[in-house]
Amino acid sequence: MKRLALLALLPCLALAQEAGPPAGFYPPPPLVPRALEGACPDCGGSGKADSKYGSGITDSRGERERLRVPCRRCQSTGRRVRPAPLAERHALQQRLLVAYDREHRAARRMPVGAGFMEAKAEAALSPEARADLAARFPKRCDRCLGLGEDECRKCDGTGVRVVAEERRTCEGCGGSGALPCRKCKGSGLAKVCSRCDGRGTVEVKARREIPAHTARCRSCDGDGRR
Repeated sequence: MKRLALLALLPCLALAQEAGPPAGFYPPPPLVPRALEGACPDCGGSGKADSKYGSGITDSRGERERLRVPCRRCQSTGRRVRPAPLAERHALQQRLLVAYDREHRAARRMPVGAGFMEAKAEAALSPEARADLAARFPKRCDRCLGLGEDECRKCDGTGVRVVAEERRTCEGCGGSGALPCRKCKGSGLAKVCSRCDGRGTVEVKARREIPAHTARCRSCDGDGRR
């Protein structure tokens, strides 16, 4: 019977996980991906490239006119996905987070985990509900900004080292130019609060007229991470 009850509960759990954030909550911006889309370097974003054969037509100065053909590199789209260096991703992530933080603090919203929430909606949350929301959108590491990576010191993030005037793949990072963040060990998350063990809440014992209750952890402000 217990097994049947658990199987009946699974669809409900799946729906709960798929449910979006509560009203008044603003999730943090997404992480910058390892590959970014930009203008194709071969055609400059036009979708057309110069043919090496020329058009066969000469102008009044006797110079052969250029023949423009569909760019093979981007298949005439003018756009191309390229691997982005960690330094570029980190700078872009920082700009996104700074703009996000300024916008919501100017609106006097309250931080919850890595996100923000309308002050009235945040005040109405129970300590448990607030901790659950912070766990769904956990605080990010302030060193790597959630990317989980540091630049490789041996190659300065290039993935290549010059040894005896010869370019070689960096043995430290295997050519990626990045290593796991030294602060978060690659998780991209802030350190778990030691006082509440990451729960975001603490149990308060009864005293005088105040009964025992669950309260927000003061060390991490209920986020479970700090």
